Amino acid sequence: MNKFKKITLSVIVGLLAFLPAYAAIQIPVIAGIPQNASASDFVIYFFNLAIAMGTIAATVMIIIAGIDYVNSRGDPSKIEGAKKKIQSTLLGTAILLASFMILNTINPELAIIKIDDLSEESESSQTYETVKPTGVYLYKDDGDPLVLKVSKASLINEGFERKVKSIEFVNGENYGYGAILFPEGDMKGNCSYLLSNSNDLGASNAGENNPPIGKDALSSIIVFETADGSPTVKLYNNIDCKKRSDEYGKQEEKTSVCTISSVSEFTNIKDSCKDFIGDVLSVEVSPGTAILFKDKDKNALGECQFFTGSASSCINTIKYSYIYNTSQKTPIKPFSYMTFSLYREK
Repeated sequence: MNKFKKITLSVIVGLLAFLPAYAAIQIPVIAGIPQNASASDFVIYFFNLAIAMGTIAATVMIIIAGIDYVNSRGDPSKIEGAKKKIQSTLLGTAILLASFMILNTINPELAIIKIDDLSEESESSQTYETVKPTGVYLYKDDGDPLVLKVSKASLINEGFERKVKSIEFVNGENYGYGAILFPEGDMKGNCSYLLSNSNDLGASNAGENNPPIGKDALSSIIVFETADGSPTVKLYNNIDCKKRSDEYGKQEEKTSVCTISSVSEFTNIKDSCKDFIGDVLSVEVSPGTAILFKDKDKNALGECQFFTGSASSCINTIKYSYIYNTSQKTPIKPFSYMTFSLYREK
């Protein structure tokens, strides 16, 4: 009876000794594994599960060994077998718990195994949003779009000559894109303009592309970068951005200078400069500013020419540019205009 009491007491003491291990180990539940668990999550899960199950198994084995010891009835072989079971169980449990204590006491990160994510949303299967590069995208009926960041005097080499159906602008963080559209090569002839996407070049777009350049009509294009600003230009009816003077150096009555501020759509010169006399022969455009002249009314399709500012400010080539083509019976002269604030000049 004394032996039975001693064995029972040993079992109780053993169970009490293992209680801290039970408290330290959180027995996980399979249903509790996150849906997007990685391979390392599974390894850690089963590692902890193995320790928990091993501890329970060790407890059961000690109880069984204790029962064998009680039922040995003094048989030396049975008593020795029961002792070996207890010793083996304690040794295995010690090794199992020691591995857990070492990994979590010295460095808990050692229990985290770096293996590629095996979840449904692993890196190899994840889809990332594709960010389009900035630029002006020209689309035709089939194939990839043509992406432009610079002007093109001809679209023949790219296979987009008179095939463009629509245009998309992918703008930068601090700037946007603009385009002047021409149905002829070398940026000559009739023109239209766009500052926003157009799904149909055969239709006007909220005041832009008005009148429409037309589908399957684009042959050359001016591309430029725009920015917020209030461009100001001066129109002169004399060359070199100078006022006219007579032979005595006095200002003539026919001298005209007109200062115009930002104009976001085609506007007739006479509407902005009611007292302007004669034709525009030169224009003062500061750096970061551009002006687009058209030889027709603001609502009509006409020939255009695009000028950007320079360090000298004065653009004196207007008089000698093709917009004043004197080979025609009626010379082409600026009639309407619009201005742009540039981010970077092209």
